[in-house]
Amino acid sequence: MARSPVTGPVVIPNAVQVRLVWSESGRAYSNVLHGIYTGTSSITAQMAETLFTAFKTAFTSSGYAAAILPTVQFEAVSLKDLRTANQPILLSSSAPVVGTSSGNPISIGSALVVSLQTAQSGRQFRGRVFLAGMSDATLADARTFNAGMGAAAVSFITGIMGALSSNSMPLGLAQRALAAGTDKAGNVLPPRVANIIPVTNASMTDYRIDTQRRRLGR
Repeated sequence: MARSPVTGPVVIPNAVQVRLVWSESGRAYSNVLHGIYTGTSSITAQMAETLFTAFKTAFTSSGYAAAILPTVQFEAVSLKDLRTANQPILLSSSAPVVGTSSGNPISIGSALVVSLQTAQSGRQFRGRVFLAGMSDATLADARTFNAGMGAAAVSFITGIMGALSSNSMPLGLAQRALAAGTDKAGNVLPPRVANIIPVTNASMTDYRIDTQRRRLGR
């Protein structure tokens, strides 16, 4: 059978969970990213606030805010230290920002996917960020977003990458530990140790309208 995650608390060396907290018409959702942190000092709520301030700047300067409905709020950033088990979630404290698009809502589950690349090859070394909350002004047709929306989304994620790097926490692709298993052909797959791999680039693979994997309140 395929390798399953090792049970127990998630511990990943040099990894910090960076959660972007959003709400749309009162319904919460989030994007979960990870930063590479090799510092010796503790993760603090002030770090979350510093990142949130920088992310809000990227939200506006990238053009992403102008594509987002005013019913959508970028609420906060939270940090969780994954280097040791059972660490608290630390939340930013400043005011949220809202989208400024004058367009109409599209389906609440619709999303645009920004791809994350690392220097390594294979599916386990690529990531995706599902961005949501766009208005119908961002659509090229019923199935795709327009190129301007794609450029704004990549610029937003690139801005986040820059802010993380400037604060000694560059974006990484986190991999939790997996137990041994087998592939479809019955070949043995060895255990995988927990790791975090630097993200080298963010890009658009296509402009297709995708489905956001959203759980209410999370």
